[in-house]
Amino acid sequence: MFLFDTAGFNATQLTTRANDAKRFPFMETLARRLYAVNSITGHTAQIDREKFGVQLLGSTARGATAAATASQRSRNTFPVNSVKIGDRAVVTPAEMDGVRMTGLQAGAEISLETMENLVDKELAEKFGNMDYTLEYMCVHGLKGKFIDPEDDSVVADYADKFGVDENPVVDLKLWDTADHEMGALRARYHGALKNVRAGLGSVTAKGFVALYGGDAWDLLQAHPELRDAFQRKDDGSFLSSSSFDSVRAFGIEHVEYRGPGLGANEVIIVPLGIPGMLEIDFASGDKLGFTNMPGEARYVIPKNNDNPLQDFGEGAEWEVSSCPIIKNSRPEAVQVCTGGEAPAE
Repeated sequence: MFLFDTAGFNATQLTTRANDAKRFPFMETLARRLYAVNSITGHTAQIDREKFGVQLLGSTARGATAAATASQRSRNTFPVNSVKIGDRAVVTPAEMDGVRMTGLQAGAEISLETMENLVDKELAEKFGNMDYTLEYMCVHGLKGKFIDPEDDSVVADYADKFGVDENPVVDLKLWDTADHEMGALRARYHGALKNVRAGLGSVTAKGFVALYGGDAWDLLQAHPELRDAFQRKDDGSFLSSSSFDSVRAFGIEHVEYRGPGLGANEVIIVPLGIPGMLEIDFASGDKLGFTNMPGEARYVIPKNNDNPLQDFGEGAEWEVSSCPIIKNSRPEAVQVCTGGEAPAE
């Protein structure tokens, strides 16, 4: 009897298990959580860019028909292709050797459940890399760029595509503690929020979050204008189960970001609760059986159709892949900042 039963390791079963599984533990996915997730058929997403303004209406005499007001609404559609990210998961004969059901004689049949655990461990590493890569892409998406993570080449520059101007980088000067009693730092954040609100137009955000690189966060914590806010956070920390540092001040939720893609002295301010602004579209897989089907976040495809075995019994192999499209329909409503650098003495 052949010791490796491939029936439980085909594309459909493994892809289903991969998407039912929880995300890789201990992985920072804070940027990704700001995005809504969609599934699309095909490999191209159509981004609807719709904008409108508000205006005062003129009065009309009772009994008369109101005058028509010219609409300020406009809508354009822009196509964007997905980028495939992926890796190969390989289980070698050396790893299979000794994977047996407990208590059976040598040479007995391999346990399917134990073999699944071995495959799952291999896939878990690949899923971790995939989640890390997607998080990296999401951070760049906040900045208005859909990138290819292999070389950081820009697949879609949304500000350029939509014909809008990106906000200039704001220097928060977190090192500068002069005039802190006069609220100088608060004024700099207020200026940054004005840019975000101007980018939103007549749409109102439910809140704002600022993601900080490590150096910028250290400067923020040391600033005297935030001393009381951080003290309140520390006083109530025993009530929180979160392992991440955050504090609320100046109408913004400030968060230390520990994931990839954000510079050590970089800060990104993002509006929350804007429908259709930040989205991830997962496109259809590019293998038989998955093309023209609603996309999945993860695909696991055996090497030879539904048979993962390599030639000459050298092991089993699967392709692990995803085809995301990172979308930001309002790049002008995100403010990139820097913590600043103290002048040399």
